[in-house]
Amino acid sequence: PLPTGRYDVPIAIRDARFDDNGQLLYEMGDFLHRTTLLANGRAYPYFQVAARTYRLRLVNTSNLRTLRLRLADGSEMVQIGSDGGLLPAPHSTDAVTLSPGERADVVIDFARYPVGTGVVLENTLLTGGPADLLGQVLRFDVVRTAPDDSLIPPVLRTLPPLPTPTAERSVVMTMDTSGGPHAKGYINGKVYDPDRIDDRVRHGASEVWTVTNGDKTVPHNFHLHLVQFRILERNGRSPGPAESGLKDTVLVMPGETVKLQATFDTYRGVYLYHCHLIDHSAMGMMAQFRVS
Repeated sequence: PLPTGRYDVPIAIRDARFDDNGQLLYEMGDFLHRTTLLANGRAYPYFQVAARTYRLRLVNTSNLRTLRLRLADGSEMVQIGSDGGLLPAPHSTDAVTLSPGERADVVIDFARYPVGTGVVLENTLLTGGPADLLGQVLRFDVVRTAPDDSLIPPVLRTLPPLPTPTAERSVVMTMDTSGGPHAKGYINGKVYDPDRIDDRVRHGASEVWTVTNGDKTVPHNFHLHLVQFRILERNGRSPGPAESGLKDTVLVMPGETVKLQATFDTYRGVYLYHCHLIDHSAMGMMAQFRVS
C-alpha cells in the first residue's frame, strides 16, 4: 500500500564543481570547491507535486560530502527503507543523514500543504561552503490535489534471526591527513593492491566485522560489496531505527567503531570493500576478499 508509480520518485543528490564554461571539474580531494548541489543532475531544481503522499528514494552520490536532509519547515518525514530495502518498521523523523553511497526511502505527506505552497528540501551539514549554496537541495511545489489510497503499514518486513557468527575480523581505516598529491589511504595499514587478497571467506560463513575509523579528524564510511549486512553496535550501543535494516554502507566518524554481521552465502569470487568517500578509496583505502 505504499505510494507507487508517479508517486515513487528517485532523487540522486551530489555536490559538484564547475569551471567557467559550465563543465564539471574534478580534482582529487577538492572538497571545498564542490559547492553546487545537484538533484538528479540539475542545480537547485523544483519538483511539482500533488497534495498527497510520495515515496522518495534518496541517494547521496557525492564523492566526499555527507548530507543531512530535512524539510525547511521541520515537518515530519517517515523513513521506510535504507540501503538494502525496507526497514522492519517505519521511523518518523525530521531529518535523514546520508554519507556518500548511502540510500534512504522516505514518505512525505504533501497533503498538509495548501496548493500553491513551496517547501524546500534542505541540507543542514554545511561543512566547507556557504549556506546559500550548500543549504538548499530542491524545492517541492504543491500544484494540484490528487486522490490518495496509500498508507504506511506498522510492519514493513521481518528480518530473519542472525546466525551464530563463524568468524570475526577487524578493519581499521586511516589516511595521510597532511594532504598533497602523494597522500595515501589505508585499510589495516595497507594501500590497495589489485594483486593481493586481503581476506579469505568461507562460502556460507556469517562473520562479525569490527570497523574502526582510526583518524582523529577525517570521517570515513565503510562499503562492502556482494552482500548486505546488519549493524550490531555503534560505539558499543545498539543502532538507531534508521540503521535497523539491511545495509551495505555505513558512516564511521573520527574515532568511531561500528560492529556489523554479514553472511556470505550468495556468489563465490573476489570482491571489494572500501571507504565510499571515493577520493579516499582512490588514495588506496580499499581491500579485496575472496569467497570460496
